[in-house]
Amino acid sequence: METALEALRNKRNWSYRQLGEAVGLDAPQNSRRYCLDPDDPEFRRPRPEHMVKIYVISDGEVQPNHFYKLPELAAKANGEAEQASVEASP
Repeated sequence: METALEALRNKRNWSYRQLGEAVGLDAPQNSRRYCLDPDDPEFRRPRPEHMVKIYVISDGEVQPNHFYKLPELAAKANGEAEQASVEASP
C-alpha cells in the first residue's frame, strides 16, 4: 500500500532527493525512509521540524497521523485498558 507521503511524491514527480530537499533534510536521500510503511524495518518517522515542513508542502494533505498505525495502536491501547480494568476488579 502506498503511503500518503509516497503518493504526494509521486503526484509531484519528485525524486526522493527533491522531497528531502523540500523537507530540509541534511541527507535528502533519506526521505525514502519517511515514505515507507510504518511496518517496514527501514521506516523512520520524521522529526517534528520535518513533520511540519511535510504538512506545509503538502497543503495539509500529509498529516502526522499518516506516520502511525493509529487503528492498531488504538486497539492495543483499548485492550490494555480493558485488561487493567479486569485486573483491578475485586
